[in-house]
Amino acid sequence: MKKIKLGLLGFILLLLAFLLFLIMNGVRQKSFNFVVKESLRKADIHIGGFSFFQTEGGRKEWELQARKAELFENENRAVIEDIHVMIHTKKGLEISFRGDEGVLDTKGKNFHIQNKKNPIQIVLSNGYRIEVMEADWNNEKKEIVSESPVVLYGGNWSARGQGLALKTITEEFIIKRDIEAQVNS
Repeated sequence: MKKIKLGLLGFILLLLAFLLFLIMNGVRQKSFNFVVKESLRKADIHIGGFSFFQTEGGRKEWELQARKAELFENENRAVIEDIHVMIHTKKGLEISFRGDEGVLDTKGKNFHIQNKKNPIQIVLSNGYRIEVMEADWNNEKKEIVSESPVVLYGGNWSARGQGLALKTITEEFIIKRDIEAQVNS
């Protein structure tokens, strides 16, 4: 009986020491990306070489290609990986970018794309380049929006700020706040 009490006391002391260690060093909660959380649920369909696009009047407005997609049919959602997007405006401008992972709303045709480490490079055929960490496509407004830090490069100048709206109908972009511009000679 004495050995059991000593064993329990030892276990409790060990547990207290462990808890004290966690408190002293701070408990760090692992931050999981929303895309990972989405893919933990069981997908209805798994697809390799996924392609999804929008047309209007026989003209392809945009196309999203992904190396891998997990479709959740009841939610009208696809979790996608290794993504390439190409947008074609009515005026002929082409916008291209790649991302590591994202989520596609298959009904509304909106999508969210993000990178794990390096910024997404949004390349416009008129020579401009935009860097963001995440980007959302609003299919109704035909806009790429982001709340992440943004860097815009054009010719001999660049601009930095927070948040982006790239309006494909009017072919204009807006840096939302904290704007700093630099002209290179």
